[in-house]
Amino acid sequence: MRGNFRWPWQFRKIDELLAARDEAAAVADAAAAAAVADAAADAAAEPSAKAAEAAVVPQ
Repeated sequence: MRGNFRWPWQFRKIDELLAARDEAAAVADAAAAAAVADAAADAAAEPSAKAAEAAVVPQ
């Protein structure tokens, strides 16, 4: 029984730590989504850049 006792401030601290963890995970998820979107935009732009290069006739 004695090992399971928690003071109210301990619960608050645990909640703060969990909130910080969740916030960090949300930031990491947003950064990963931005990286994927950036890579997708680069991949979508790549064919048009190659088509523009192919349209230029070397002299």
